[in-house]
Amino acid sequence: MNQARPCCQQVRKGVEPSLSFFIPFRSLMSQSVEANQVRKGGELKMKRQKGFTLVEIMIVVAIIALLAAIAIPNLLRARISANDALAKSTLRSLSTAAETFATANSGNYPTEVSDLTGATPPYINKAYCGSSTADAISGFWYDCTFGVGSYSIDAEPVTVGTSGTTTFTVTTGGVLTPPS
Repeated sequence: MNQARPCCQQVRKGVEPSLSFFIPFRSLMSQSVEANQVRKGGELKMKRQKGFTLVEIMIVVAIIALLAAIAIPNLLRARISANDALAKSTLRSLSTAAETFATANSGNYPTEVSDLTGATPPYINKAYCGSSTADAISGFWYDCTFGVGSYSIDAEPVTVGTSGTTTFTVTTGGVLTPPS
């Protein structure tokens, strides 16, 4: 047997027959309100809703955006500083390799970078010298000028202010400019 809902079968006291059409809707609305309420001891209490409100989510997003606005420039400065330190270190390594080569070869410095990489054992493992941004290493490219009596190696940032701060140079005798 199909049983109809009790609210639709009865005409409530005080409700005129012409308004009986609205009774099911009224009943549905009261059920949806009652879904968020709990009866305890005859007293209605609201259920606690779970989840975050839009305002709470917006506050969290604003805090994250503020922290990112503070942290990102500091991280970029740290990267530039690290690139500068690596360029200086690479120049010192290249200078040490050239000075060691000169010591082993009667005071004659290498005439090209392959003299340093092609020796057995090699003075350096990688040919750092190149003249294009495709040869860049950590934001710097290295320009090497070797001669029998001297050498000069420049480390120039690919983009000043973005990949490095300044051009560093090491010359014969291991003199690094600008000084660290």
